[in-house]
Amino acid sequence: MMTNAEAACFKAARALQREDVLDGLKAALVPKLPLYRVAMQHNVLTRFVYFIIMLVGLPLILLFWLAKLGFRVLIFPWRYYSTYYLPPGFRPPGERNIQGMHSAFSKYVNLSTVRYLKCINIWAKILYGKEAANKHRIENYFDMNLLKHTYSTGTDANHMRNSLRLARETVSKKLGHY
Repeated sequence: MMTNAEAACFKAARALQREDVLDGLKAALVPKLPLYRVAMQHNVLTRFVYFIIMLVGLPLILLFWLAKLGFRVLIFPWRYYSTYYLPPGFRPPGERNIQGMHSAFSKYVNLSTVRYLKCINIWAKILYGKEAANKHRIENYFDMNLLKHTYSTGTDANHMRNSLRLARETVSKKLGHY
C-alpha cells in the first residue's frame, strides 16, 4: 500500500515529466542543422563544405524536420495525458528511502537530468521535511560542472550517469529510511 507521501512524490515526478514533454515539443518546433556544432569546431574549409552540403540537402533536411515535427505533434496529447494516470502493474517502493523511490518510479517516469535532480530534492522535502532536504541536496553530491560539460559537448554521458547514481545513493544513505 502506497503512503500519502509516496503518492505525492509520484505526482511531483509526473508533473516534472509533463514539463519535459512540453519542452520536447517546444524544442521540436525549432529546426536545427545536423552536425552544426561539430562543423563549427573545424577549420574554415570544413565549414564551407558543410554549408554547401547543407544548402544542397536543405529540401531533404526540411522534409525530415517536418516529418519529425508532425510525429511529435501527433503523439504530444498522448504523451502529455499519459502522465495523469497510474500505469498498470504500478507498485509502491519496497525500500523506504530515496533509492527505493527511484527503483519503483524510474520505470514510469522519464525525466531530463536537470529535472531529475529537482525531483530528488522534491522527494527529499516531501519525505524527510524541509530542513533535512535543504541539508542533503543532491547538488551537494553531484558535480554540476560535469552536467554542463556533458550537455555542451555531448560526451561523457556514461560518466555523468554514474556520478548521478552515486549522488542519489549518497543522499539516500545520508537521509536514511523515512
